[in-house]
Amino acid sequence: MDLSIILVNYKSPQLILDCAESIYKETTQLSFEIIVVDNDSKDDSRKIIRQRFPGIIWLEMNYNSGFARANNAGMAISKGDYILILNTDTIILDGAIEKTVT
Repeated sequence: MDLSIILVNYKSPQLILDCAESIYKETTQLSFEIIVVDNDSKDDSRKIIRQRFPGIIWLEMNYNSGFARANNAGMAISKGDYILILNTDTIILDGAIEKTVT
């Protein structure tokens, strides 16, 4: 696995969907996993996101742990040679992830 991409969610499934779509569209030459760490959203985020992207790894914190702790939890289960902590409002353009890793 080349890369683990960690996204922290708190009641923002549409941001995750847009970000993940851009990752899958613009990252075709690397093997990667997307780990979504949920900070106790208590909404339908998991259902909405996994319905569209079933391959996403979902990690439930069961409380609002904050951004740093959630990222640490995601890194603890990651399998990639590299780790990318990505804000959920990011849209990947022009193969930016591949250009950065290679």
